[in-house]
Amino acid sequence: MVKNIIERFNKFVQPLPFSGCWIWMGSIHPEGYGRFRVGNTTLGAHRVSYRLHRGDIGNMSVCHTCDVPSCVNPDHLFLGTNIDNIKDKQDKGRAAKKLTKQSVFAMRDELKNGATLNSMAEKYNVSRAMVVRIKHNKNWIGE
Repeated sequence: MVKNIIERFNKFVQPLPFSGCWIWMGSIHPEGYGRFRVGNTTLGAHRVSYRLHRGDIGNMSVCHTCDVPSCVNPDHLFLGTNIDNIKDKQDKGRAAKKLTKQSVFAMRDELKNGATLNSMAEKYNVSRAMVVRIKHNKNWIGE
């Protein structure tokens, strides 16, 4: 069974020669991470890659040294706690800014006037998924 999983997994992997990244070409989560189905469960492709190449991950986070969410190269992955993962993002300048009430309302106005989810994510330094949650009042209550 593991051999079948490895063969199926490898069908979605595209190595990039100069960066060393192995880009996931299968299903992608809105935040850019690959998704891979094992049985009835959908898992992060980077987490599956780590398990296939390095072993059990327990309840640890699988972090990227390359900062490419769709990369599944086990040489670019390392284990850490959730706090380690947050600190790694902060150290590399990828941590989301804290949004103010005013910036959330401004973002909603811009979205209503045609701004794209991606442009808002870039402008406010947050994930696209966060913009979706804000747009649909999942994280912030509108006035």
